Amino acid sequence: MRRFLHGFTLVELMVALALVGILATLAAPAFQGSMERSRADSDINELRTALSFARLEAINKSRSITVAATDADTGWTAGMTVKQGDAIVREFSAMKGGAELEAGDETELTFNNLGGVDEEVEFTYTRGSTAKNLKVCPTGRILMAGNC
Repeated sequence: MRRFLHGFTLVELMVALALVGILATLAAPAFQGSMERSRADSDINELRTALSFARLEAINKSRSITVAATDADTGWTAGMTVKQGDAIVREFSAMKGGAELEAGDETELTFNNLGGVDEEVEFTYTRGSTAKNLKVCPTGRILMAGNC
């Protein structure tokens, strides 16, 4: 009685590994772009969360609430602090490395007791080739696209 062993030969395994390596090499650049866009979405959502939180706090407490860059020298990418007067209400973490966030010359934004701001503020976020804009309208509405 002869017994046959079933399995893969060394040559078959090497060919399969070579094909996996080639496919991984082709997929890597697309994966990098996807990761960059994912980081950008995460950062801009963190900014939107901080602004929404400050606006709701202003409305709920019927007082002015300020969102400020944690470090005025570094700018908005260093993190955001929500304050009522001098008291810190909440701090938001810094953005991931490689991100740039500008709001003109603004280093802080104050929501009044009705949730509005004095004038429209536009945040411009860039990370590599990804760019996003976020606007805060005078009514306090936060827009990712469109005009106030």
